[in-house]
Amino acid sequence: MKVYFPFEIPSRSEVFPLLQTGFADIPVACCTVLPSFTPEYAWSVERRSGGVYLFTNIMAESHWQAAKKNVPIISRSLRLDSELTAAVEEVFREALVDMDEKDTFGIDGVTYYFGAVGTEGAFKVGAIWSPWKESPLGRLAQISDDLFSLTEDKGPSQTELATRCRRLLAHLCEMKARPAD
Repeated sequence: MKVYFPFEIPSRSEVFPLLQTGFADIPVACCTVLPSFTPEYAWSVERRSGGVYLFTNIMAESHWQAAKKNVPIISRSLRLDSELTAAVEEVFREALVDMDEKDTFGIDGVTYYFGAVGTEGAFKVGAIWSPWKESPLGRLAQISDDLFSLTEDKGPSQTELATRCRRLLAHLCEMKARPAD
């Protein structure tokens, strides 16, 4: 299986393959989230026979705090409706157009590693550390967290989440259309 995010993070690089267990090599969109003090998690939106599914994996406890013992992974899945699938695909594709592919790692925060098939058909990745909540990337991080929560029967409905994706997409497109200062 392909590791989507080949960033070198001391004591964390082994987490990526664990969190991506069972995920497709080329998803519609995906995200791996590495919080400082809570369990790491990942999700992947994938086309599989019979529909489009959201697959999630979360460590039973924080991997780095577990002193490298075998930490179980909890996996869940959910079939997505076509409206949310299209919205996720479009907003992640657009958000990754200008996102930096470099690892942006900080201390005592949350690092998000996003991935999606770009407009040119190649798989594109980007990372952001603890984005400001109201910024476009902060809103993308919140959408990512809410996607993950769908498999736990928490958070917004698929329809509400699709609406938020479309709003963010519209905002990203507006920002791109503005003349540079």
